[in-house]
Amino acid sequence: MSRFRVRAAFLVAVALVAGVTTVAVAPNASATGGTSTSVSTSPNPSVVGQNVTINVRVEASVIPAPVGVVTIFDGLSPLGIAVLVPQFDGGFCSCLPTAHSDASLSTSTLGGGSHLISAQFFGDPLGNLPSTGFTTHTVNNIPTATTVTAVPNPSVFGQSVTLGAAVATVPSGLRAISGSVQFKVDGNNVGGPVPVDGSGNASTSVSNLNVGGHTVTADFVSSDSALLNSSGTLPGGQTVTKANTTTSLGSNANPSVYGQSVTLTATVSPVAPGGGTPTGTVTFQDGATTLGTAPVIAGGAQLAVSTLAVGGHSLSAGYSGDGNFNASSGTLTQTVTKAPTTTSVSSSANPSVFGQPVSFTVTVCAAPPSTAPAQRPTGSVSVTIDGAATPFATLPLSPTGPSGCAQATTATINTLSVGPPAHSVSAAYAGDANFVSSTGSLAGGQLVNKAPTTTTLTFVPPVPTVNQAVTFTAVVTPQFANPTGPTGTVSFYIDGSATPAATVPLVGTTATFVTTFGGGNHTVVAVYNGDGNYLSSTSAPVMPNVPCDQTITGNHSALTLTTPGTVCVLNANISGGISAGKGVVLDIENSTVSGSISANSPAGMRICGSTTGTIVVTKSTEFVLIGDPANNCGANTVAGSILATNNTHGLVIVGNTVSGTVTASGNSGAGPLAAYPAPIVLGNHH
Repeated sequence: MSRFRVRAAFLVAVALVAGVTTVAVAPNASATGGTSTSVSTSPNPSVVGQNVTINVRVEASVIPAPVGVVTIFDGLSPLGIAVLVPQFDGGFCSCLPTAHSDASLSTSTLGGGSHLISAQFFGDPLGNLPSTGFTTHTVNNIPTATTVTAVPNPSVFGQSVTLGAAVATVPSGLRAISGSVQFKVDGNNVGGPVPVDGSGNASTSVSNLNVGGHTVTADFVSSDSALLNSSGTLPGGQTVTKANTTTSLGSNANPSVYGQSVTLTATVSPVAPGGGTPTGTVTFQDGATTLGTAPVIAGGAQLAVSTLAVGGHSLSAGYSGDGNFNASSGTLTQTVTKAPTTTSVSSSANPSVFGQPVSFTVTVCAAPPSTAPAQRPTGSVSVTIDGAATPFATLPLSPTGPSGCAQATTATINTLSVGPPAHSVSAAYAGDANFVSSTGSLAGGQLVNKAPTTTTLTFVPPVPTVNQAVTFTAVVTPQFANPTGPTGTVSFYIDGSATPAATVPLVGTTATFVTTFGGGNHTVVAVYNGDGNYLSSTSAPVMPNVPCDQTITGNHSALTLTTPGTVCVLNANISGGISAGKGVVLDIENSTVSGSISANSPAGMRICGSTTGTIVVTKSTEFVLIGDPANNCGANTVAGSILATNNTHGLVIVGNTVSGTVTASGNSGAGPLAAYPAPIVLGNHH
């Protein structure tokens, strides 16, 4: 080593030891030589948010050691600048540095994933040349742990249980928790995800757990990309035991009369904190005699009893319990008394409908205190309708009906008019040697309502084409055949519109409607509007589907259509114009076309409910329809003119708003509907 080089190295070392930031180099001192830079990180791997130290060492091929700074990058993004510090661990003499220097930089901003960390040494005034070092650093997401609790545990059936989840980082405190928890019982979701609070806690409640053991889990889903998801399970699970019950017994008639049907009602209720609805059975007893068993439905059980003898009865109801509830019982003292008689009238159908055959049954029973004696009433009853001077029928009683009763049933009648008012129906029992006479009437009278109808709808052809006439036939059928059949009108609704496309009179039982469609799927419903004797009815929707060779929806630029076939522009937004060539059937429905529409020798055109520029159609070989609100084609708004020339198979331009002129010349032929016998241009306005 030359004297000048040693002298320079010594001055550099002295400056560094003294903490001087400016390096003085002796004249002509030169340490020119290559360097190598190495990079390491600690800890590696780390987790998101953890402080990471980046260590850099720059090795020189000759003494003195490199000085200055290194720039540290994360990929292409600079992380910062670190000052190189020469290392005094041996070399030319114990006071001079070796030919390497170290630098370090700490950061906690590295996101999750793999990072290419580099350090760039750009050389120094001592002649040490630039070099770059690289290392790969991995940042992992932070693990979490989810702890599950349940309060109370154990619980009883129907009791509300609060499920809790506590989510924390592992180790705890590394980062605030954000996200949601999905609670599950036995693998089934309990409600939806519950957001965690600022402490990482979430809770929900559940009260429909069956008796037994249940597995309770909580799945944490992080909304922070730095946190990992986790799941927890309730230790030991949730235990649910049976709930206690109380049973009360009631009667619908107490005291009752001999032979009277008494409905005994047992009400089974859970004892708090239990909840829910008990099931199972209730056994009803009269002392030691079993009267019957009934199922518990909606917390109650009923049993009808008509065999109780006159006197006092100690009745009991014993609830059996079920898988979720414990057994219980209740008691009642029922008193049965005597008394003498009644006549009642019932209808085979009340209310009935127009034309429906109706008969009336007269039931004569022993009234309190003897409603079910061993002998039934005998003799005859007379039935009168609407107070007529002459009875509708006089009939002998038959030993039928409930115990202690006799009955008579009239022939049917189907000529009663539609009400209100209801028709009064009364019966008079003449009496016999054992029973006194009595009268009764049909409660509320016989009400005759309008008769239901059924409307069916069919159409032909089964697969129509664009602008082809489609015939819909609605058939209205009454529930009961009657010489006075349905009258009135049928309305036809298209594609869910609240306004009917047409309302036509019913001829016999049939109404017919003819219209045309654009391409795509459609629905048509027929509604019979009813009359004085018959209710309205609605058909099931029928779905005429008009096929398209090409369907255009959404946003598009200008369209040029040259391939023959049906092109349907449905609910689209065309930023330019549309040009259609020979053989193209152009169907534009409920769309916006900012440019002009031009069709030369098309095989037909249909423009309905759209906003367009100028429309030009010439030499169409099939029907051309540009707006007709009365016939299933909404009016168009045209920013320009409409020009239709030399079209040979019918033309309709009706009801449009046109900023320019409407010109139609040289057109001929009829359209597909009877309303289109020749070219029609009318009702268009500015």
